[in-house]
Amino acid sequence: MNFDNQAQAYDQRVGFTGETISAIRDFLFSLKPEARVLEIGAGTGFVGIELAEKAASYTGLDASEGMLSVFRERAAERGLKPTLVQADADKDWGIPGSSCDLIFGSRVFHLLEPEHLSSEILRVADQGAILASGNVLRPKDSVHHGLRRILHQLLREEGYEPKKKKESLSKVFSSVSDGGNYTSKVVSEWTRPFVPADAIASWEHKHGLAGNDLPEDLHNAIVVRVKEKATAEFGDLTKAMELREFYQIDFITIIKP
Repeated sequence: MNFDNQAQAYDQRVGFTGETISAIRDFLFSLKPEARVLEIGAGTGFVGIELAEKAASYTGLDASEGMLSVFRERAAERGLKPTLVQADADKDWGIPGSSCDLIFGSRVFHLLEPEHLSSEILRVADQGAILASGNVLRPKDSVHHGLRRILHQLLREEGYEPKKKKESLSKVFSSVSDGGNYTSKVVSEWTRPFVPADAIASWEHKHGLAGNDLPEDLHNAIVVRVKEKATAEFGDLTKAMELREFYQIDFITIIKP
């Protein structure tokens, strides 16, 4: 997926507050103080800039040069010089072996090929390093969750399987820790206004749906059908409502063979 054209609006779309970003930073460094950090999917640095300021060293990897350009500007404003690597995480990362104590990704691991991701993690991690994955969760009875349910149903009808975050994450964690169980921690929670119509509209401009790259005509047709089905189920999609969200970090200690 190409995120270059989303770089300028990415932070606004993600919508994390400073309080949430600080909670993510503080929890990660409670797991591994003064760590050598590698962030996969560093993006514009909305979290990475805080990690870079506190880490013994920080490397951010992202496929989008547009995203990393925003990160560099942000870092320069704060007098920081993080190592930023433009690379496809589904290919060679170009990062030295055994060079990281903390490997983190926010809302990204489920988009990557699990076997390659696990292999590169084991290569770049030092023994005893921490692997941590952050994700935003919503209540299963929320309209947001309902929109995702409708989208996934329509994708399956067209022969596409939505990528499942928990399943992908479990595969990676199992591969890098000899089958060990991971631990989960909610580090921040908040409530925000949510307009279902706006969420559906944002899908019109996304590259891919639920981790699948689709032909443009099919992509557009599915978004239209989501709107139709959601209107039938939930009513007026332009009406704002309160949405509870949680930021959860799943983590495990890496065991190298």
